[in-house]
Amino acid sequence: MAHSTVQVDYDLVANGDHVTIGDATFAGESAYPDAMAWLQERAAHAGAARVVRSHDAGSGAETVFSIDRAGVIAPVTGPVEDAAGSGSPWEARPQPAAPSTSREIPVDVAPAPVSPMSAALAPAAAPSSPVSAALAPAAAPSSPVDAPTTRREARQSFLTQESVEEPATTGFRGFLTRAGLRMAPSAAERLHREQVHLVSQHHVGPRTIMLANGKGGAGKTLATVCLATILARYSGAATVAWDNNQTRGTLGWSTESARHEASVLDLLPDIDRLLGTSAQSADMASYVHHQTRDRYDVLKSKPDLLASGQRFGAETVDRVHKVLTKFYRLVLIDSGNDETDPMWLAGLDRTDQLVVPTTTDDKWCESAALLLEQLVAAGGRYKELAENAVVIVGVETSDVKPQKVAEQVQRFKDAGLGRDVLTIPYDAGLKARVINYDALQESTKLAWLAAGAAVAKGL
Repeated sequence: MAHSTVQVDYDLVANGDHVTIGDATFAGESAYPDAMAWLQERAAHAGAARVVRSHDAGSGAETVFSIDRAGVIAPVTGPVEDAAGSGSPWEARPQPAAPSTSREIPVDVAPAPVSPMSAALAPAAAPSSPVSAALAPAAAPSSPVDAPTTRREARQSFLTQESVEEPATTGFRGFLTRAGLRMAPSAAERLHREQVHLVSQHHVGPRTIMLANGKGGAGKTLATVCLATILARYSGAATVAWDNNQTRGTLGWSTESARHEASVLDLLPDIDRLLGTSAQSADMASYVHHQTRDRYDVLKSKPDLLASGQRFGAETVDRVHKVLTKFYRLVLIDSGNDETDPMWLAGLDRTDQLVVPTTTDDKWCESAALLLEQLVAAGGRYKELAENAVVIVGVETSDVKPQKVAEQVQRFKDAGLGRDVLTIPYDAGLKARVINYDALQESTKLAWLAAGAAVAKGL
């Protein structure tokens, strides 16, 4: 016989890898299973399933479920009633450490995990899918003129259907999904999926991304490496990073070397052949250096030569760019520090998306701001590039205060400099001569994914 209300025995708060149930706290990678084991033990002592109301601090979503002495988790439907009185369940209040002696109220749960269809209906506060909202039936037309006049006009396409959103895979909601409850993803997980979708896109025609800041040490080469890694790994598109810098560009020093020492100077004599009809993409292996882990190529400069030995004009830059866009979908240009140099200007003229890296230091931030302001003042396409630019503020040392980072970001935003301003946390792995992306902290990888998604939006 169904009951009108269900008594909640425990309130659970999940915040990342921390779970709190009253006075009991669980932390680390095993926090979720440890919390479930604790609840399972309480159910065994009570001789009946325990009803738990969970609150995901990250998404704000609430879910009511039960867990029995065998550890079987099942959804709970219908109105619930607090066992410890009224008030917000998320206010700090002690939970019983021993089994409750109050009368048990059977709950409407199945003895085994429910089917995905019924489980999908369990989370009371799961946010609706954006796709579902977009496909919701439109409001009735306000004017008779808009109404269909024939049955054929009124017919809906058989091919119109609603997409089914993948259930949660991360956090506590992901844990419940794996336990048998189909949970909607949190807002954070939806954002992550959208970022992955953006960096995984293939665009019609090649795209060029230029990284620029007139002051050396701003992090241009670092950003080139990390963005190339993100875009190549997720999209699978042929990607090349080009060191378009005559003043000791260090992209080659920061990446893997192939079995040769070729640079852009070795490419120049063969440009006509490579632009010919008989050239193949595999021919580029003689000039570029493939990054075996990260799946993109590097066209190096020759930093052991003086600038006079590898300076060339806009026409040569254009010809190199034509070769690269013939064989690659994505071209990332690691530029030099002289914003008046023909190589720098020619690279900018062929750019689809401008990225301006900087540290949190005032001098580097000012250099980035001046560049963007001067491009806006130049008008035309330069203004468009500046207004659509992505500014990346990298934390250069471990002692930079979070307030400093937030202040610099806000100053860029308040001045209307760039479309997006993102931050990269300090990570000792970013200081390595050759960056191993897989060795970076998870928070650093997520920050670079967000930066890559912001860049991809402009392509």
